Amino acid sequence: MNDMSTQKFINTLSEYGLVQHVKTPTHVRGHLLDVVITRECTKILKHPPTVDESFICDSRGMSYSDHKGINTVLCVSKPPRERKTVSSRNYKKMNIDNFKSDLNFPSENVLHTSPLNDLVNIYNDCVRNAVEKNAPLRTQNIVLRPNTEWYSNELLQAKREKRKAERTWRLSCLAVHKEIFKDKCLQYSAFLTQSKRDYFSSKIIESGNDSKQQFSIANQLTGKKSEIVLPICDNESNLSDKFADFFESKILGIRTALVQHNNEQYGIQDALWADKNFVGSPLREFSRTSPDEVLKIVLKTAPKFCELDPMPTNILKTCIENVLPIITCLVNKSLTEGVFPEDFKQAIVKPLLKKPSLDKKCLKNYRPVSNLSYVSKIIEKVVAKRIEDHLTSNTLHDNLQSAYRAVHSTETALLRVHHDIAVSLDKGCCATDA
Repeated sequence: MNDMSTQKFINTLSEYGLVQHVKTPTHVRGHLLDVVITRECTKILKHPPTVDESFICDSRGMSYSDHKGINTVLCVSKPPRERKTVSSRNYKKMNIDNFKSDLNFPSENVLHTSPLNDLVNIYNDCVRNAVEKNAPLRTQNIVLRPNTEWYSNELLQAKREKRKAERTWRLSCLAVHKEIFKDKCLQYSAFLTQSKRDYFSSKIIESGNDSKQQFSIANQLTGKKSEIVLPICDNESNLSDKFADFFESKILGIRTALVQHNNEQYGIQDALWADKNFVGSPLREFSRTSPDEVLKIVLKTAPKFCELDPMPTNILKTCIENVLPIITCLVNKSLTEGVFPEDFKQAIVKPLLKKPSLDKKCLKNYRPVSNLSYVSKIIEKVVAKRIEDHLTSNTLHDNLQSAYRAVHSTETALLRVHHDIAVSLDKGCCATDA
């Protein structure tokens, strides 16, 4: 009490209405270094804390600290689990055969004579009706639980044995039962560590060369959660409108800049005007696709799902023989008419902060990430294949282009740079960066 630091500490507690409950030394040298502090008016302590004469031990029961343990009982209840209302469809229990029979598309004659946008509506309506019949939307209140996929049966049995040994020790208060309880704690700890190690090791092996999946596993191991970073707002609808206006104005600004550049350089007001004359076969129309080509595209694409899709992509692949005719007809009608369906121009745009260090209040620090419907991507891939064939057959690719080309990547770009440097050195010239 005579020490100035101790008196200052006690005065600080008294100033803020706090009480320190430990009254006996907690250190091997007779010092009181470990404390239990509560507010004066609280009733959280069931009884005053007592100091355990045995020192703090590790998981093997070995003393590793010169501090004694403090025992007390708190009058607190277990917090309720967080609950959330979700709406979902049980696709796993859906009967695929019944779903296929409920896909009642019109005849091919009706499909070929229907306008493009009506054809898209027919596809969406038929699929949604079949989905609603076989996997109706359910709304339920669920309990949010942590991910415990690593919790094995061996771990559950070890935990039960540990609890049983603890109950036996507390009833008998015998030293032998305490030692048995310590052994069970060690066994459970070993099972827990091994179970988690096996689970995450298998996840890493399954991820293969998927760096995105590996980063996700690393974030899970380090406790990092993927949070959507957005500017603080009072109304989410107004924030969405602000983002939409900003991204739209940004695209218009890019187009205007292209037109202005061409107008100043060449006197042409066409943003897509080429700077050299084309000699070759012009691409005036897109050739029609075939069911085999569409099937090949569907089987090669990843089963990604967008909220705009009438059914998940993995379900579409399962019943591809039922939807292949209408999708092929839809793609061909879009190619022949030179029109992209209006429904497929819609996207779910999610603003993504470019870097965590950037100011989240500034809209220019976000990039738009668009989630498109699956069938729209099929049309894009068919068109991209025809444009690529046209560019290749007419040798329109830049010789130094490595991005967005098949069998070209950063590796080919590095090989070209290395080759140019080596050739320059062989000729007795020096190689410098521009």
